Amino acid sequence: MENPVLSVKNLTVAYDGKPVLENITGEIKKGSLTAIIGPNGAGKTTFLKAIMGLLKPLSGEVTFGFEDKERKTKIAYVPQTGSTDRDFPVTVFDVALMGRYPHLGWFKRPKKKDREIAFEMLKKVGMEKYIHRQIGTLSGGQEQRVFLARALAQQAKLYFLDEPFKGVDAATEKVIVEMLREIREQGGTVVVVHHDLNTVKKYFDSVIMINKTLVCWGDTESCFNEKTVSRTFKTDIFPEMKTSYD
Repeated sequence: MENPVLSVKNLTVAYDGKPVLENITGEIKKGSLTAIIGPNGAGKTTFLKAIMGLLKPLSGEVTFGFEDKERKTKIAYVPQTGSTDRDFPVTVFDVALMGRYPHLGWFKRPKKKDREIAFEMLKKVGMEKYIHRQIGTLSGGQEQRVFLARALAQQAKLYFLDEPFKGVDAATEKVIVEMLREIREQGGTVVVVHHDLNTVKKYFDSVIMINKTLVCWGDTESCFNEKTVSRTFKTDIFPEMKTSYD
C-alpha cells in the first residue's frame, strides 16, 4: 500500500492559549481531491495553515510523504481571493512567474524555460491575454485564475487552495475544477477549503469535516452524509441538499 502524501496526528492549534482546533488525526492519499468543510469559524483555514506549516500547532504532528527540504518545491498554495495587496505594482505575468521561484537558486533569475512555463499555465486558465495587466485591476475571478496559474507553474505535488470558488463566476469555477482534475490525473494531490455543500460529491473524492474538532475524515461516499453534515454544522440542513444528489 502506498504511503500517504500527508499524515496528521493529534493536531491541536491554539490562539492565545485557547484551542481553536483539537486533536485532529487523519491521512491524505496521493492523487486525491480532498475538501475541508465546516461552518464559519470552524477552523478550516487555521487547519490548512497549520498543516502547511504557516501556523505552529500547540501539539501534534504533521508528516509529509517527502523530505522537508523538498517542501518549497513540492507544496503550492492558492490563497483566498482578496487576501493579497491589490495596490502592489505587479503584472499578471509576474505573478505567474513567481511559481517558478522555488526552483531557482539564490539570486538566480528566471530562465527562458521558466517564462515559457508561466505563460503556458496562464493559457491553461485563460489569462494569457492579460499578461501585462496589473493584478489589482482584475476581477475576483480573474485574480483567482492568475493565482492558480502561479501554483500550476510551480509544478508541485501537493496543492492547497483556500476557498478557490468563493466569489467567482461559473466560467472560472469550471476552469478551476478542470485544472484540479488535471492535477489529480497527473499524480498530484489537492486539498481545498470548500464552502458549497451541494458540490462536495461532484468535485471531491474525500472530505475532512471539522467544527473545532474532527467529525469525519475519509472517502466522500462513506463520510459525507446527513448524520455527519448535521453534526458538523449543528443543524439539519441536509434536506435542502438532497435534490442535488437524487
